[in-house]
Formats: sequence, C-alpha cells, structure tokens
Amino acid sequence: MSLHASNPSWQKMSNQEEDYMLLRIEEMEDFRNAYLCIVIDLRKICSGMSRNA
Repeated sequence: MSLHASNPSWQKMSNQEEDYMLLRIEEMEDFRNAYLCIVIDLRKICSGMSRNA
C-alpha cells in the first residue's frame, strides 16, 4: 500500500508547491554544506592550537 494511492492530494501538488519544496530542499542542502564547512574549519583550528600548545 503506497502513500500516493491512499492520499490523492499528493498527486494534485501544484507546480508552485513543487517549486517551493525543491527550493526548501536546496536551502537545506546549502545550510548543511555551510555547517559542515564551519565544523571542519573549527576542527582544523582546534587541532592547530593543540599542536602549538
């Protein structure tokens, strides 16, 4: 039993809604990538500090 079969409103998603969903997903990807970059930078800084200490 699939979600699409039981819920016809899924199939009626307008182009506008679909575009919005894709935009939100892209924003989340960007956010995650930025977050990962920050975490990696912090790790580099921290490991650099501990080496210098």
